[in-house]
Amino acid sequence: MTESASSTLPPPDFSMFGRVETASLSKIQLIGGQVLARNWSAIPHVSHQDEADVTESERWRRHTEQSDLTAKPSSLSLYAKAVVATLTEFPKFNRHPAKGMSS
Repeated sequence: MTESASSTLPPPDFSMFGRVETASLSKIQLIGGQVLARNWSAIPHVSHQDEADVTESERWRRHTEQSDLTAKPSSLSLYAKAVVATLTEFPKFNRHPAKGMSS
């Protein structure tokens, strides 16, 4: 693992927020923390906001919930199903090309 510029900065002074307790970490916690910090700085953070009319899907969800007491579809399950359908229809959408290969 290479040393980044952020690892040379002194840690922030958390005592200004209140009492600070220091505890030792296990080896897996130390390694996990390093990997999480590396990935946080390496993975692009992207945000996208858009508007969508979900009136019909909400109407279907509520109707299904009322008519079938065993089925309780959530909005999240409908969104997940839409993502799966989109990625099935457009398989290259979320693909990362291998190093040295063109798309």
